[in-house]
Amino acid sequence: DGFLHGLTGIAVCVFTLSVVALRVRTFLLILSVPSLLFAALGAVNMPAFNFFNSIALYLLSVGLACILMLVIRSFRIKTFSSEKELLRISRHDSLTGAFNRGYLTELAEREVALAVRHGRALAVAMLDIDHFKRINDTYGHDTGDEVIRRLVKTCSGNLREIDHFGRIGGEEFACVLPETGAAEALVCAERLRRSVEAIRIETSQGQLQFTISVGVAVLDVTHADWNALLKEADNALYRAKRAGRNRVVLATPEPVIAPRVIRPVPPTKN
Repeated sequence: DGFLHGLTGIAVCVFTLSVVALRVRTFLLILSVPSLLFAALGAVNMPAFNFFNSIALYLLSVGLACILMLVIRSFRIKTFSSEKELLRISRHDSLTGAFNRGYLTELAEREVALAVRHGRALAVAMLDIDHFKRINDTYGHDTGDEVIRRLVKTCSGNLREIDHFGRIGGEEFACVLPETGAAEALVCAERLRRSVEAIRIETSQGQLQFTISVGVAVLDVTHADWNALLKEADNALYRAKRAGRNRVVLATPEPVIAPRVIRPVPPTKN
């Protein structure tokens, strides 16, 4: 690599350095032991001015290349961080950090499709804070926000990694429970209800305790639909509210009533 066809490696290096210096282009120069030896021998015969000028151009090009790489790396890191932050904002609720309704719906529809395809169980639990308006009116909206944050933290800590928890809106939340039947979903919902009931928040007006009502619905794979499932859980939630709040209610399908068939009365024998 010290000598090329009609050119020496030193000449190629000098030419490359000139191009880099003038056009600010990136290049890769690999020197082996023989090439360093040839460079040293060539430098003996090269005029001092040309030699040191080439060295200066080389150092300048290397410095510019390093600076350019650092700038590009910094820009890429900032771009990646910005994209990651935008993705987080688009998926999470700003107050609680829980999934927002849009992203929870996306996850839920994916879980419904998987449950139908593989014949797996799936349940959803819908939660609502009891008398939340009264909490805001009595303790203030800051305390109301703290109530919501504590609820999210408590519920998230009582769910599995495969479960999905999100804020539907206001004081309403939903849990998507993959591979969960009715019995297991009721146990999970009751655990969440008890955990929330145990929360205590210190306020200027004393200690605050609050409760939740929960509606549970189980997926029917014969006509699977996320919106219909959420609606069933919502109806069960309102049944829990009407029954006195602070309880869990399972959505049950409407009973199927068989049509009445009037059979002719056989004639009596005399």
